[in-house]
Amino acid sequence: MLRIALRNVFRNRRRTLLSVVLIALGTASLFVFKGYFDFIHWGMGLEAVAQYGHLQIADPTFWDKSAEGYEYLIDKEKLDRVVSLLKEEPDFKAYTVQLMMTGMIGTEKKSSVFMASGVEPESEIASLKYLLMDEGGKYLQPGEQNTVVLGIGLANQLGIRKEDLGPRDGFPGPPIVVMAATVGGQYNARNLFVIGLLETGQPEVDLRLAVVPLVFAQSILNTQSVENVIVELKNIEATESTKERLERRLQEADLNLQIKTWDDLAIFRKQTMAWFGAVYRFIGAAIFVLVFFSILEVMTMSFFERMREIGTIRAIGTKRSQVFGLFLSEGVLIGVIGGLVGLALGWGVGWLVNESDIRYEPPGYAIEVPLQIRLVWENTLGPFLIALFSTLVSTIYPALRAARIRVVEALRYV
Repeated sequence: MLRIALRNVFRNRRRTLLSVVLIALGTASLFVFKGYFDFIHWGMGLEAVAQYGHLQIADPTFWDKSAEGYEYLIDKEKLDRVVSLLKEEPDFKAYTVQLMMTGMIGTEKKSSVFMASGVEPESEIASLKYLLMDEGGKYLQPGEQNTVVLGIGLANQLGIRKEDLGPRDGFPGPPIVVMAATVGGQYNARNLFVIGLLETGQPEVDLRLAVVPLVFAQSILNTQSVENVIVELKNIEATESTKERLERRLQEADLNLQIKTWDDLAIFRKQTMAWFGAVYRFIGAAIFVLVFFSILEVMTMSFFERMREIGTIRAIGTKRSQVFGLFLSEGVLIGVIGGLVGLALGWGVGWLVNESDIRYEPPGYAIEVPLQIRLVWENTLGPFLIALFSTLVSTIYPALRAARIRVVEALRYV
C-alpha cells in the first residue's frame, strides 16, 4: 500500500509540489524560531551561571529581605565551616564570597548614589567579572585594596571619562570619595581610585554599579563578615544533586543557611523564556492551522478527482479500510517529505544567519549582540512533528469520505 501511495503522491506533481512547499515553509519557520529561542535560552543560562555561580549559600533572611540591618551576614567562623563542607563535595571546584554595599560616591564637583559589589579579585569566579565589557582601564587586580571599577553610566555622572584613567601623581587613577553606613550604623568614608570602566549592557545597572575589592567593602562597613558564598561546580549537571547533599549536611551541622541554584536566582531568564515559550506556541498553532487547511483542500480536491478510481478499486474487492489507509498514507508521505525539506531549508537559513554576523540591540540592553540560530538536532523534532501531525489530521476527513462512498455512486460520478 505504501508503494501505491507513493506513486499516487507523485502522479499529480504540481499539487504535491504546492503541498510540500507549504509544509516546508511552515517547518522551516518553526525550526528557525525554535533555534533562535533556544540560543537565547542557552546563552542566558551560561550568563546566569557566570553571574550567580552554580550555587549560592546565604542566610534565609538574605533571600527574603526580612533581616534588619546587616543581621543576614555570615561571620568568619560560620564561613570556615561552610568552606570545609564544600571541599568535601565531589563536584566542588571553587568558591568566592561577596559583600554588597550602598552609599554615596563622588568627586570634588559631582556625587551620586551607588551600589558596590565587594569581590575577591584573586578568585577564579570573581562575581560580576563575566559581564565586564571593558570601556577602558583594567579590572581589579589581586592585592589591591583601594581601587574601583565603575559602571559607564555612573562614571559619566561623576564626570569621569575613559581618557582620565591611568596613573597620575603617583596614584593608580582618578580619586573619588565613598561614604557608607557601617554595620553598626555609623558613617564611614574612604578614598578610592578609578582604574577601569565597565558596561553590563543594562543602562539602569550601569548608572549605579561599582566593583570594589572585598577588603575595602569590609573595611568601610567595619566587618569581617560576608553576605553570601558563590560556588562553582565541575559541571552544571551536578547542580541539583550537590544542592540536595549540601542542604542535608548544613542541617546536620546546625548551620541555618539556605542554598539557591543559578536557576532559582535567574528570575529575568525565567520570565523571558516563559514569554518566548508563549510566542513559540502561538507561532506553532498558526502554522498548524495554515498547513491543516492547505492540505485539507488539496486532499479534498484529490478525492473528487479520483472518485471513479475509488469506485473501481472498491468494485474489484478493495476494502473500505484499505481505501482509508491509502489516502492516509498519501497524506503522511506528503507530511514527511515536506517536513524533511523544511528542516533542511531551516538548517540552511540558520547557517546563513549565523555566518552573516547580524547584530541587534535587545530590549533593556545598550549594546549590540549577535543574532544566532542554535543548530542542534534536538530542535528538529518539534517542528517536524507539528508539520506531520497537522498533515495527518487534515487527511482524515477526505480519507473517511473516500472510504465511506458507495461503489455505485463513485462509478457514475462525472
